[in-house]
Amino acid sequence: MGWIAGLRGPALACALGALVCAGSATAVLVHGEQRLDLSAAGADLPAAGYVGQIGAQSGVYLGGGWVITAHHVTGNGSPDFVLDGTPYAAIAGSGIQLDTRPGFPADLQLMRLAEPPALPSLSLATRPPARGASVVMIGNSPGEHGPLVSWDAQWKEVKHAAPAHRGYKASGSMDIRWGHNVVSEPSHFMRMGRSVTRAFGMRFDREGAVAGEAAVLNGDSGGAVFSKEDGEWRLAGILFARQAHTGQANHVAVFGNTAMAVDLSFYRKHILAVTTKNESSLVLLLATLGAGALGSAGLRRYRLRDSRSPASRM
Repeated sequence: MGWIAGLRGPALACALGALVCAGSATAVLVHGEQRLDLSAAGADLPAAGYVGQIGAQSGVYLGGGWVITAHHVTGNGSPDFVLDGTPYAAIAGSGIQLDTRPGFPADLQLMRLAEPPALPSLSLATRPPARGASVVMIGNSPGEHGPLVSWDAQWKEVKHAAPAHRGYKASGSMDIRWGHNVVSEPSHFMRMGRSVTRAFGMRFDREGAVAGEAAVLNGDSGGAVFSKEDGEWRLAGILFARQAHTGQANHVAVFGNTAMAVDLSFYRKHILAVTTKNESSLVLLLATLGAGALGSAGLRRYRLRDSRSPASRM
């Protein structure tokens, strides 16, 4: 049986349970906080100055001139990356979409900046965060939400005590914000169209493991998920999708939604194979990408043992 055995298409997988594939989702954060007080998220969290904007969406500066984001944020282009209000131009043609295996591209993209910021490199996770692990999510998000809203099964707002859904409407200007959550879905393969991405998830609960859990909203992707590994904060994921309830509007976050992040530990060797190349090796590497030379760089062969609900691109 091949590695992809058991994987189902989105139409079938999204019908499992009450969750379905939503449309594009924003990176964070309904219960999140402003970037100005990251000390509350962890004084040693290497977040300030690394998560920026790509258009209305997000990206993360890895160091060494490289930015990582969700592939659908940039497509095949090389848009500017804005970090703390400063735009950095990307090198045309430097975008590289990573593969889960040759022929199965992931929703994950690298691009190189022409004149990068003077920041040290982030540490990448070497293993996926386990179920129940605490994480900090950072991304480009509306800054305000109103009071708790209740909806019936047809998504009409109601006031009675036993609604079908509860959550929040988001509004306000976009800014880089952070919030806490815990891993609820361990790393597994997710299929969206022709792409297959290794990912883990964080469920948005009213009475969750941490107070004021963060949620994702429709709008942008490419934000960061940090977790601690052996006492050190590492970049563990890139936000790229959410699972949402059938009929749910794009601008609301509802309890039961799940934020999905690319499991960077799975792609770590592939990422480092690109970002640690010297200049001459990189030119040769980019020249051979059309032949799929990078497709399996540093990647292991996997059989798919779990078939979970995939989420749509954010």
